[in-house]
Amino acid sequence: MWGGKLDIIRPDFPADKLVVIEVYTPGGNWSSFPPHKHDVHNPPAEVDLDEIYYYRINRPKEGFALQRLYSPDLARDVTLRAQDGDAVLVRSGFHPSSRVPATMSTTSISSPELPGPWPSRKIPIMSG
Repeated sequence: MWGGKLDIIRPDFPADKLVVIEVYTPGGNWSSFPPHKHDVHNPPAEVDLDEIYYYRINRPKEGFALQRLYSPDLARDVTLRAQDGDAVLVRSGFHPSSRVPATMSTTSISSPELPGPWPSRKIPIMSG
């Protein structure tokens, strides 16, 4: 998409296991939806994973993403505006995100404690 090579992890990064997933999300769409979380060690239903969302946006002057981070009881409920080159650490809770009409990719980096597969817990979508 941007060409060339992008190094975001040093070779001496201290991790026994690392899963890197690049997700392309077209503008106006959602990622990590329906909302899900993976902060409880309860295999096989859910395992504890940290994630880093690293945002790349091909039209950085007008493009951005919104990411909501919230706990199941809504004691924590924060919405962030992410721009090109921003990183968001997700340690716990639900974490959906959306894009304005600008093609973008999101690189999600997970550092699992257990061998895969890595299930996550989804919540039902509610309306009204």
